[in-house]
Amino acid sequence: MTRGSAALSLRSAAPARIHLAARQRGTAPMIRAVPEVPAGEPLPPARSVVVVTARPGQESADLGALLYAFSRRGSHVALLCLTRGEASPMNATCEPLETVRPWELQVAAGLLGISSVRVSDYPDGGLSLAPVPALTARVRSMIREHTPDLLLVLDPAASGDADDARVAKAACLAAQSAGLPVAARTAPGALGS
Repeated sequence: MTRGSAALSLRSAAPARIHLAARQRGTAPMIRAVPEVPAGEPLPPARSVVVVTARPGQESADLGALLYAFSRRGSHVALLCLTRGEASPMNATCEPLETVRPWELQVAAGLLGISSVRVSDYPDGGLSLAPVPALTARVRSMIREHTPDLLLVLDPAASGDADDARVAKAACLAAQSAGLPVAARTAPGALGS
Protein backbone atom coordinates (compact mmCIF):
# COMPACT_ATOMS: atom_id res chain seq x y z
CA MET A 1 0.00 0.00 0.00
CA THR A 2 1.42 3.36 -0.92
CA ARG A 3 1.53 6.34 1.39
CA GLY A 4 -1.07 8.08 -0.78
CA SER A 5 -3.51 5.18 -0.63
CA ALA A 6 -3.16 4.96 3.15
CA ALA A 7 -4.03 8.64 3.44
CA LEU A 8 -7.02 8.12 1.17
CA SER A 9 -8.22 5.20 3.31
CA LEU A 10 -7.97 7.29 6.45
CA ARG A 11 -9.78 10.23 4.85
CA SER A 12 -12.58 7.97 3.63
CA ALA A 13 -13.14 6.88 7.24
CA ALA A 14 -13.14 10.48 8.51
CA PRO A 15 -16.85 10.53 9.44
CA ALA A 16 -16.05 8.18 12.33
CA ARG A 17 -15.54 10.29 15.41
CA ILE A 18 -13.41 9.88 18.49
CA HIS A 19 -13.71 11.80 21.66
CA LEU A 20 -11.82 11.73 24.92
CA ALA A 21 -13.56 10.67 28.08
CA ALA A 22 -13.43 13.05 30.99
CA ARG A 23 -11.45 11.76 33.94
CA GLN A 24 -13.20 12.41 37.20
CA ARG A 25 -12.10 11.22 40.61
CA GLY A 26 -14.77 9.93 42.93
CA THR A 27 -17.53 9.74 40.33
CA ALA A 28 -18.87 6.87 38.29
CA PRO A 29 -16.73 6.44 35.18
CA MET A 30 -18.44 7.30 31.98
CA ILE A 31 -17.61 8.35 28.47
CA ARG A 32 -18.35 12.01 27.91
CA ALA A 33 -18.25 13.92 24.69
CA VAL A 34 -15.58 16.58 24.42
CA PRO A 35 -14.51 18.38 21.28
CA GLU A 36 -13.57 15.72 18.78
CA VAL A 37 -10.43 15.58 16.70
CA PRO A 38 -11.39 17.31 13.43
CA ALA A 39 -10.94 15.32 10.23
CA GLY A 40 -7.40 15.73 8.96
CA GLU A 41 -6.07 16.74 12.38
CA PRO A 42 -3.57 14.59 14.25
CA LEU A 43 -4.74 11.83 16.53
CA PRO A 44 -4.35 12.27 20.28
CA PRO A 45 -0.69 11.69 21.16
CA ALA A 46 0.00 8.16 22.36
CA ARG A 47 3.19 6.13 22.42
CA SER A 48 1.11 3.07 23.31
CA VAL A 49 -2.62 2.37 22.90
CA VAL A 50 -4.67 -0.44 24.44
CA VAL A 51 -7.90 -1.22 22.60
CA VAL A 52 -10.73 -3.15 24.25
CA THR A 53 -13.54 -4.69 22.19
CA ALA A 54 -16.40 -7.07 22.88
CA ARG A 55 -15.90 -9.34 19.87
CA PRO A 56 -13.64 -9.99 16.87
CA GLY A 57 -14.48 -7.86 13.85
CA GLN A 58 -14.95 -4.63 15.79
CA GLU A 59 -11.22 -3.90 15.51
CA SER A 60 -11.64 -3.81 11.72
CA ALA A 61 -15.19 -2.65 11.03
CA ASP A 62 -15.46 -0.05 13.78
CA LEU A 63 -11.88 0.90 14.66
CA GLY A 64 -9.75 -0.18 11.68
CA ALA A 65 -8.83 3.25 10.32
CA LEU A 66 -7.98 4.57 13.79
CA LEU A 67 -5.86 1.55 14.71
CA TYR A 68 -4.06 1.69 11.38
CA ALA A 69 -3.41 5.42 11.83
CA PHE A 70 -2.03 4.92 15.34
CA SER A 71 0.25 2.08 14.21
CA ARG A 72 1.45 4.05 11.14
CA ARG A 73 2.30 6.91 13.48
CA GLY A 74 4.52 4.55 15.47
CA SER A 75 2.23 3.83 18.41
CA HIS A 76 2.36 0.35 19.94
CA VAL A 77 -1.22 -0.96 19.61
CA ALA A 78 -2.42 -3.82 21.83
CA LEU A 79 -5.90 -5.35 21.57
CA LEU A 80 -8.00 -7.12 24.18
CA CYS A 81 -11.04 -8.85 22.70
CA LEU A 82 -13.26 -10.19 25.47
CA THR A 83 -15.14 -12.89 23.45
CA ARG A 84 -14.42 -15.23 20.57
CA GLY A 85 -17.34 -13.89 18.50
CA GLU A 86 -19.23 -17.16 18.44
CA ALA A 87 -22.71 -15.59 18.56
CA SER A 88 -22.57 -14.00 15.11
CA PRO A 89 -25.38 -15.11 12.80
CA MET A 90 -22.98 -14.63 9.86
CA ASN A 91 -21.33 -18.07 9.79
CA ALA A 92 -20.52 -19.16 6.25
CA THR A 93 -18.00 -21.82 7.30
CA CYS A 94 -18.25 -25.41 8.46
CA GLU A 95 -15.96 -24.58 11.38
CA PRO A 96 -17.28 -23.36 14.73
CA LEU A 97 -17.06 -19.56 14.90
CA GLU A 98 -15.18 -19.65 18.21
CA THR A 99 -12.24 -21.20 16.32
CA VAL A 100 -12.52 -19.15 13.10
CA ARG A 101 -13.05 -15.65 14.51
CA PRO A 102 -9.85 -15.52 16.64
CA TRP A 103 -7.84 -16.61 13.60
CA GLU A 104 -9.50 -13.88 11.50
CA LEU A 105 -8.67 -11.45 14.30
CA GLN A 106 -4.97 -12.37 14.10
CA VAL A 107 -4.98 -11.77 10.34
CA ALA A 108 -6.72 -8.40 10.75
CA ALA A 109 -4.29 -7.45 13.51
CA GLY A 110 -1.35 -8.03 11.19
CA LEU A 111 -2.89 -5.84 8.49
CA LEU A 112 -3.81 -3.04 10.92
CA GLY A 113 -0.44 -2.97 12.69
CA ILE A 114 -1.72 -4.31 16.02
CA SER A 115 1.31 -5.79 17.73
CA SER A 116 -0.36 -7.69 20.55
CA VAL A 117 -3.70 -9.54 20.65
CA ARG A 118 -5.32 -11.20 23.64
CA VAL A 119 -8.66 -13.01 23.27
CA SER A 120 -10.70 -13.90 26.35
CA ASP A 121 -13.43 -16.49 26.35
CA TYR A 122 -16.41 -14.76 27.84
CA PRO A 123 -19.62 -15.77 26.02
CA ASP A 124 -20.36 -13.59 23.00
CA GLY A 125 -23.72 -11.92 23.50
CA GLY A 126 -23.44 -12.50 27.24
CA LEU A 127 -20.92 -9.87 28.31
CA SER A 128 -23.72 -7.73 29.69
CA LEU A 129 -24.16 -10.43 32.33
CA ALA A 130 -20.45 -10.81 33.11
CA PRO A 131 -19.28 -9.42 36.45
CA VAL A 132 -17.85 -5.93 35.95
CA PRO A 133 -15.00 -6.53 38.47
CA ALA A 134 -13.78 -9.55 36.48
CA LEU A 135 -13.88 -7.65 33.19
CA THR A 136 -12.17 -4.68 34.82
CA ALA A 137 -9.41 -6.99 36.09
CA ARG A 138 -8.80 -8.23 32.52
CA VAL A 139 -8.46 -4.66 31.28
CA ARG A 140 -6.17 -3.74 34.20
CA SER A 141 -3.95 -6.69 33.28
CA MET A 142 -3.57 -5.30 29.74
CA ILE A 143 -2.83 -1.84 31.15
CA ARG A 144 -0.11 -3.23 33.43
CA GLU A 145 1.39 -5.29 30.61
CA HIS A 146 1.47 -2.54 27.96
CA THR A 147 1.61 0.70 30.02
CA PRO A 148 -0.45 2.65 27.46
CA ASP A 149 -0.92 6.40 27.19
CA LEU A 150 -4.48 5.92 25.91
CA LEU A 151 -7.27 3.36 26.15
CA LEU A 152 -9.61 3.07 23.15
CA VAL A 153 -13.15 1.61 23.22
CA LEU A 154 -16.39 1.83 21.26
CA ASP A 155 -18.86 4.36 22.59
CA PRO A 156 -21.81 2.28 23.85
CA ALA A 157 -24.21 5.14 23.15
CA ALA A 158 -23.22 4.96 19.50
CA SER A 159 -23.42 1.18 19.15
CA GLY A 160 -26.47 0.59 21.34
CA ASP A 161 -25.07 -2.84 22.23
CA ALA A 162 -25.30 -4.11 25.83
CA ASP A 163 -22.00 -5.99 25.50
CA ASP A 164 -20.26 -2.81 24.29
CA ALA A 165 -21.74 -0.92 27.24
CA ARG A 166 -20.33 -3.47 29.70
CA VAL A 167 -16.94 -3.36 27.98
CA ALA A 168 -16.87 0.46 28.12
CA LYS A 169 -17.82 0.45 31.80
CA ALA A 170 -15.08 -2.05 32.70
CA ALA A 171 -12.53 -0.21 30.54
CA CYS A 172 -13.38 3.15 32.12
CA LEU A 173 -13.09 1.71 35.63
CA ALA A 174 -9.70 0.19 34.84
CA ALA A 175 -8.49 3.37 33.16
CA GLN A 176 -9.73 5.55 36.01
CA SER A 177 -7.78 3.55 38.59
CA ALA A 178 -4.66 3.83 36.39
CA GLY A 179 -5.13 7.57 35.71
CA LEU A 180 -5.36 6.79 32.00
CA PRO A 181 -7.43 8.77 29.46
CA VAL A 182 -10.07 6.90 27.46
CA ALA A 183 -10.97 7.66 23.87
CA ALA A 184 -14.18 6.33 22.37
CA ARG A 185 -15.00 5.89 18.72
CA THR A 186 -18.50 7.18 18.03
CA ALA A 187 -20.68 6.87 14.99
CA PRO A 188 -21.32 9.90 12.74
CA GLY A 189 -24.04 12.02 14.28
CA ALA A 190 -23.72 10.40 17.73
CA LEU A 191 -23.71 12.67 20.75
CA GLY A 192 -24.66 15.66 18.65
CA SER A 193 -21.59 15.46 16.40
